[in-house]
Amino acid sequence: MGILFMKDATLKLKVTGGGALVEYNTDVSSCEVEVSPGDEATYPTLDGNVAKNIGPPSYALVIKAVQNWAAVGGLARFLWDNEGVSLDFEYQAHGKTAVTSTVIPRVVGTCRSVPGSYGGEVGTFAEIEVSLPCTAKPVLTLT
Repeated sequence: MGILFMKDATLKLKVTGGGALVEYNTDVSSCEVEVSPGDEATYPTLDGNVAKNIGPPSYALVIKAVQNWAAVGGLARFLWDNEGVSLDFEYQAHGKTAVTSTVIPRVVGTCRSVPGSYGGEVGTFAEIEVSLPCTAKPVLTLT
């Protein structure tokens, strides 16, 4: 059954053209590929007609994670050190051990690195909330 219940997702990132994808599961509390509809522009004319143009949708990898500033393995540090760099990602929302299939897809794509905040409210775990803009529509992979 392909109904998605979020409990054991896995997110992997790497610098585009770099080495192997790295898991950031221990830092991330939520992740989603967010789709925003394209802008709609209209131009009414004197004859009562309205020309319309709808732009393409945009996509972003939206992540909420703990601030882990470790030089190796910390997502916050990885994003900070690679600001503006192109990143490849693989996101399997069905779980780390899920076998990708026609009913259990994963998403792969490329996005731009944006660093998160540093610090936060006293008495809480400091978090980052980032929206990494995708360079193109991510691919829903079925194999």
